Amino acid sequence: MPALRAGRSEPHSLTTGLAELHVRGLPVDWRGFFDGRGARRIELPTYAFQRQRYWLDAPRLIADRVPLQADAAGWRYRVAWKPVVVPARSLTGTWLVVAGCSNADYELAALLTAVLVSQGVRVVPVALDDADLDRDQLITKLEKVLADGATVDGVLSLLALDETPQVGHPAMTMGVIRTVALAQAWAEAGVDAPLWCATRGAVSVGDSDRLRSPAQAMVWGLGRTVGLEHPRRWGGLIDLPEVLDEPALRRACAALAGLAGEDQLAVRDGGVFLRRIVRGDHVQSQPRTWRPRGSVLITGGTGAVGAHAARWLARNGAEHLILVSRRGLNASGAVELRDELTMLGTQVTVAACDVADKESLAGLLSSLPTGHALTAVVHAAGISGRFAALTEVDAAEFAEVVSAKVAGAIHLDLLLEGHPLDAFVLISSIAGVWGSGGQVAYAAGNAFLDALAHQRRARGLVATSVACGPWAEGGMAADPTISTHLLQRGLPTMAPQVTSVALWQAVAAGDTASIVADVDWPRFLPTFTAARVSHLFEDMSEAGGAASPTDVDLDENVWRPRLAGASESERGQILLQLVRAEAAEILGHATPMDIDAERQFLDLGFDSLAAVELRTRLAQATGLTLPATVVFDQPTATALARYLGTQLAGDAVPAHVEHNRAPGGELETVRFLYRRACALDMFDAGLDVLKAAARLRPVFHSAAELGNAVELVQLAAGPASPALVCCPPYVAPCGPHNYARLALSLQQLRDVYSLTHPGFGDGEPVPATAELVVAMQAEAVRRRLGNTAFAMVGYSSGGWFAHAITAHLETLGIFPTAVILLDSLALRDDAWDQVRPPLKTMALNDQAFALMTADQLTAMAAYFRLFENWEPATITTPVLLLRATECVPEWAGEPISDEYWRASWDLSHEILDVRGDHLSLMKEDVASTAFTLHRWLEDQERSSRIAAYALSPSLSTGRDSHAIPMPRVPVWLTSTQLRARSDHGREEVVDDRGRAR
Repeated sequence: MPALRAGRSEPHSLTTGLAELHVRGLPVDWRGFFDGRGARRIELPTYAFQRQRYWLDAPRLIADRVPLQADAAGWRYRVAWKPVVVPARSLTGTWLVVAGCSNADYELAALLTAVLVSQGVRVVPVALDDADLDRDQLITKLEKVLADGATVDGVLSLLALDETPQVGHPAMTMGVIRTVALAQAWAEAGVDAPLWCATRGAVSVGDSDRLRSPAQAMVWGLGRTVGLEHPRRWGGLIDLPEVLDEPALRRACAALAGLAGEDQLAVRDGGVFLRRIVRGDHVQSQPRTWRPRGSVLITGGTGAVGAHAARWLARNGAEHLILVSRRGLNASGAVELRDELTMLGTQVTVAACDVADKESLAGLLSSLPTGHALTAVVHAAGISGRFAALTEVDAAEFAEVVSAKVAGAIHLDLLLEGHPLDAFVLISSIAGVWGSGGQVAYAAGNAFLDALAHQRRARGLVATSVACGPWAEGGMAADPTISTHLLQRGLPTMAPQVTSVALWQAVAAGDTASIVADVDWPRFLPTFTAARVSHLFEDMSEAGGAASPTDVDLDENVWRPRLAGASESERGQILLQLVRAEAAEILGHATPMDIDAERQFLDLGFDSLAAVELRTRLAQATGLTLPATVVFDQPTATALARYLGTQLAGDAVPAHVEHNRAPGGELETVRFLYRRACALDMFDAGLDVLKAAARLRPVFHSAAELGNAVELVQLAAGPASPALVCCPPYVAPCGPHNYARLALSLQQLRDVYSLTHPGFGDGEPVPATAELVVAMQAEAVRRRLGNTAFAMVGYSSGGWFAHAITAHLETLGIFPTAVILLDSLALRDDAWDQVRPPLKTMALNDQAFALMTADQLTAMAAYFRLFENWEPATITTPVLLLRATECVPEWAGEPISDEYWRASWDLSHEILDVRGDHLSLMKEDVASTAFTLHRWLEDQERSSRIAAYALSPSLSTGRDSHAIPMPRVPVWLTSTQLRARSDHGREEVVDDRGRAR
C-alpha cells in the first residue's frame, strides 16, 4: 500500500493505507493503533450512509483541556486552506502594476511584468517614491494614467512588500500606509476595475508553511474590509511564495484570471490554496481543566475584555494578576475590579503603562516581584476607533488605531522572547478574520495579532490568538445602537461567561489561531454576500457548502459490470467518471467533480508515484494491461477516458505483454535480491543479479520486431522557441515522469516533450544495440519536430542519449538548437564511482523503489551493457552543461571527492552552475533549473535574432522589410536588470578536454 504522497501528511497517508488493508480482509491491530489516543467505540447509524462521509473530523489530542459549556459548543471556528485546480486561463487587457521604489520592488515588478506581457497583457507601471504617501498624490498619478478615457482591466499592487517602518509609528510599515492610500485613491477614482494586493509570507497554509511577515498580514485585514465597503472595485489578496520565480508568478497570474469569486489566495510551490472558514475541532469526552499558575500579565486589563479574562483567571488558579492599562488605578472601574479579584483570593497589581511604549513596558517587566514567576501574558489592549468608511480615515487615524493593537504585541513578543511562558494569548477580533465595514484600521491591527501567533509558533514559542465576536456587557457592543446593528446582521453579542470558557478552551487545546463567535448563519451569510460573491464560508454546511454525495461508486468491483452492459456512448461517460473518481481519490479531492477533465494531470498535482497509482487503479477497474506511461501519453482525464474506450473496444492488449512476460514471482525475486544487496552494501553483486536476469529478456533487432514505434510524449505547451525534447536517464524508475516537475515549471512557456526507452515498459523486449534505440528515438524526433526548432535535453545518463540522438540527427541534416545536459557525467573509466552512490541510494528509498518494477530494473541492466563502450561523437550543435553546485547529502559518506561527483563533459561545451545537488535540481530546486534553462535559451534566441538582423539587407539598403520586430517592454524593464532567480554562478566555455578557455 502506498504510504507517501506529495501534498499529504505521512500520518494521513499511513492511516489510509492501514484502512485499505483492513477493508481487504487483512488483520490490523486497531487497538494498538488507537492506544493512548483517547479513542472510544461508538454506534454506527442503522440506516445507509446518506452523505459523502459519516465520520466527524478527528479532534487533536490535547492533554489539558478546559471544559466547554454547551452554549459555546458551536462557537469555535478556524481558518483552513483548500488546494484548488486552477483553470488554464490568462489575464487579458490593461493592468496597472503598482510598486515602490526600492530595488527589490523594481526587480519583482520587472519579473511580474515580463510574465504578464508574455500572456498578452498590456502593463502600465506605476512607481511610487517616498513622497507618495497620501491619496491626493496618488489620485494625481492615477488621473494621468486614466487620461483620455483609458480603460483599465485590473490593478495589482506590490506596495505591501515594503516593510520599512513608518516614521512616528514604527509598528506600521510604509507598505501598509501606501496600500491604504492606494485603496482610497482607487475607490475615489470611480473605476470598476478590481484592485488586487500581493503579499509575500503574510499567511500560512499549513504547519510546514512558515508565516514570515505579520506586518504584511495587516494588508489582509484591511483588504477584507475594503472588499465589503467597495465590492465592485476590490479584487482580492494573493500571497506569493518564498521562492519568487517565473513559474510561481505564472501560477499567480493564472489564479487571478481563472478563479471567479475567490478573493483570498495563496500561491505555493505545491499549487494554489484558497482561504476558508471551517468549524473548529470539537472536544471529546472527559476533558481536563487547564489551570493558570503564578503571575499573569494582562494588557488592557481594566477594559471590558481584559476584565473578563482576569475574572476567569482568578477563578481558575492564577496567584497574581498584573492588570496593565494607560491610566492604571485611575481608569474607570479599576479600583472596583481590583477589589473584586482580591475577594476571589488572587493578588492583584494594577499598573499604569502604555504598552505601545517599549521603554515603559520594559521597565514594568523588570519591576515585577519575583515571588510569583510570570507564566502567561494576555494581550487585550487596543482601541477600536470610530466607525468610519475607508475614504474618511486619514493616515494618522489609521496608524493610531493599528498601533494601539500592534505595538504592544510587538514589544511583548520581543521583551519576553527568552522568558519561559505557559501561554501567550492575543485577543483579537473577527474584524481581522473576515472584515468589518467601517473598521478598516481595526481589522488590519487584529489580522496582525493572528499572524504573530503563527510566527511565534514557527519560532518554537507558545502563542494563541483568539478572534472573538462582539462581547456583551462591554466594549463597542455595549452601545445599544451597535449591538442592534450587529444582531440584524447575524452577529448577536456573546455572554462573557460563556465566551471566556470558549476562549480559554482554545488556549488549553493548543490552538495557534481560533475564532470564537456566535453567528446566526441564515441571517449573516445573505448579508455578507449581498453585494459581493464570496466562497469564504462555503465549506461549512450552514453556507450550503457541505460536500454533495459522490455520483459514482468508488468500489473498483462495480466498474467492469457497468462497462460490460453499456452502449458505446454510455461507456465513454462511465470511463470519464472512472478516471475522475480515481484521480480525485488519489489527490484527496472531495468529489470527482473537483477534477477538471480538460486539465493536464501534471497541472492537477500528479507526481510520478500518483501517476503509477492511477494507472494501477484503472488497470484493476477495467481489466486492461496499461503502459507505464499512460498518464503522460494521455495527459487529461478526457484523453485518458477516450484511450481506455478504444482499448476496450478492440480488446487491445499488446502481444508481447502476454507472451514475453516471465512468471510473476521469478523477476520479482530478482527485484528484491537487488535491493537486499544494496542494503548489505554489496551493490556490485546486486547489479550482477540484474545483468544475469537481463540476458534472459526478449530482444528486438529492428523497429518492426518491437511492434510499437517510439513516440514523443508532450508534457507542457508554450509559445517560446525552441521546443524541448527530453531524454530520460536509463536508470529505473525511467520514463516521462522524470521530467514531470521540469515540465510543470515550463508550462505555458515552451513545448516540452519526453522520449521513452523501449524495454522499460511492462513486458517489452529490450533493444539489441545502443545504435538501434538511438536511431528509433531520432526518427521519433524527426517525425514529430523535423520542421520545428527544438533542443535536446538529457538529465544524468539521459544526457548521453541527448548527445547521441543529436549526432544521429546531424547525419540526416537536422540540427537541433542546442544540447542541454542536466548534470550529466562524462563516460570515463572512473565514472562508475559517480554512478554507484545514487543507484544504491535510490534502491533503498521506499518511494523510488516502489516505482522500480522488475522489468525496469532488468532493462536498466541491459542498457548498462549497451552503453559500456559508447563514446560521444563530435557534434556541431552547441552544448550547455547545467551543473549542480552541491553534493547529494546521502553521498557524504562515500569515498569520493568533488572531482568525482561534480558533473563534467569531455567535448566542447558551456557551463552554468545551478542551485542544488544532482537529485534536488530535478525535485525541490527544479523551478530554478527550469528558469535557468529557459533564460539561457532565450539569450541564445535573442543572439540569433540580433545576428540575423545584423546581416539583414535592410541595413545596407535602408529598407526595413527584413527587420525583426522587437516586443514593447514597459519602462522599468529597461531601468532594472532582470536577474535570473536560479542563483547560478559562473559561466565557462571549455575545450574538448574540459579545460576553461
